[in-house]
Amino acid sequence: MRVIASEGLSAALNMAVDESLFVNFDSSSEEPVLRLYGWNKPCISLGYFQKANDAIKRESCKKMGVDVVRRITGGRAVLHHQEVTYCVVASSRRGPFAGHLLDCYRAIADCLSAGCESLGLDRGRVEVVTGRGTGGTSASPACFMMTSAYEILVGGRKLIGSAQKRGDLVFVQHGSIPLRIDMELARSVMRLDGVLDERSIVQGPICLEEAVGRDLGYEEVRQAIAAGFASRLGSSIEWSGMNKTEQKVAERLAQDKYSLESWTYRR
Repeated sequence: MRVIASEGLSAALNMAVDESLFVNFDSSSEEPVLRLYGWNKPCISLGYFQKANDAIKRESCKKMGVDVVRRITGGRAVLHHQEVTYCVVASSRRGPFAGHLLDCYRAIADCLSAGCESLGLDRGRVEVVTGRGTGGTSASPACFMMTSAYEILVGGRKLIGSAQKRGDLVFVQHGSIPLRIDMELARSVMRLDGVLDERSIVQGPICLEEAVGRDLGYEEVRQAIAAGFASRLGSSIEWSGMNKTEQKVAERLAQDKYSLESWTYRR
């Protein structure tokens, strides 16, 4: 399995790399690509169909140095900060993630769970949401306040959320694995008024450090998630960078799409 490790990049370049891997993937390949990465500063990513002004406090984002970017995947807003972000690109017709949408979500959730368990997460506390999810605060524009199909909960609280885009033969799925959660920052830059009361905070998201009960390093988590995929897929890890075509397309997408306000604030 090809695994790409990226250090902290800009919001625009991170989303551009994910899309570049998606559009350049060889649909005849049975081997998925896994990318594990961080961010060079806090960022909010908006779901493709989401209205920006319903989700974020734009002026607060500017004042606090929080970037905003729009994903090609659906779902709700995610605050990316102190986390490992994963991206899977694979064939939807061949290989370990072939099948219907929920089959794919389930298989990836199993890999993610394996990685977290290797860090000390108690398997007995892990729940993979099935069906349409457990709901949450329906008015919330924030992803971490909602649970959807095959997202990962610990003790009933959301740990890992994901979003996916499917083409004819290939899909891309990415998601957030928070090592820590800065709820104060989330309150400052996201529109959570009337959503995050004390009850919802207690029953809301959980970070990986809280779930395993110890401090974690970025590289430790990245290695564990890669190993979780490899063990579940019965594959070896081949650490890789992007090839020249992927890099060139990513740079173009970052400049001509993801850096533009006309894309970010299109809704």
